[in-house]
Amino acid sequence: MGRADIPFRHYRDEGFSVLENEVKLITMHSAKGLESPVVLVMGLNDNVMPLRDGLARANDETAKEDLEGLDRERKLLYVAMSRACEWG
Repeated sequence: MGRADIPFRHYRDEGFSVLENEVKLITMHSAKGLESPVVLVMGLNDNVMPLRDGLARANDETAKEDLEGLDRERKLLYVAMSRACEWG
């Protein structure tokens, strides 16, 4: 139980089950394929997600790698945001 008496479980905890009626704390990487009535994505701050460091580099090959990394992060964020199965 948390401070507000809301039951929660971290995905690494023993006894974690996606079917239990409690708040699940999982990473965006482990959210793929799961659904929940409500999804809250935490930590979406500048330079955290998506990571933008180094996007304006002069080297074309490095810039291409940076853009590919940004694209992967955008896809990961989309997966996390689209896990909600109930819409208002």
